[in-house]
Amino acid sequence: MIKRLNLFKAETHLNRDELDGFRKILFQIHLLMLVLVIFYFLLRDRNVLETPAVLLTLVGFLLLIFSIHFLLARFRYNDRTIFIENAVLVAFITLMLRYSSEGIYSPLIFLYSLVIIISAMTLNERITILKTLLISVCCVYISPIDFSVKALTYTVIVLFHFWLLAYLSIRLTIY
Repeated sequence: MIKRLNLFKAETHLNRDELDGFRKILFQIHLLMLVLVIFYFLLRDRNVLETPAVLLTLVGFLLLIFSIHFLLARFRYNDRTIFIENAVLVAFITLMLRYSSEGIYSPLIFLYSLVIIISAMTLNERITILKTLLISVCCVYISPIDFSVKALTYTVIVLFHFWLLAYLSIRLTIY
């Protein structure tokens, strides 16, 4: 029999009570992040909120978060749910930054840090590295198309920040 290589197995080191408490904190963080994104667009880039894709993304993210934390959590909230939730969070942040007029230069870029910290606190080291790699790809995706030295330097600095944060978060959660 061939043993299956499970590269994306998301294991957590939290027990059931800790996981339930963490679920409540994550719900609050996601709601506050959604309010922050809406305020950002209201204050800085109001015409983006008129785009159907942005409105659909905001409403879809809100419905998904409520469904994960209220419907699914009653039955089963585990490491796979956190993994999926983090992946949805990366997609949401990427779409919001993509539709933002500033892209990678937006102050919302720091929201990716939440994904790295949450992943390091709850999931294993391998998953945190994979999430950081996914965030790196998303940062390259939203970075400007011109290959100026300024744009490339800024993108490399942002990527270095995320990889350093991932390394520190992993090391601090081990102890």
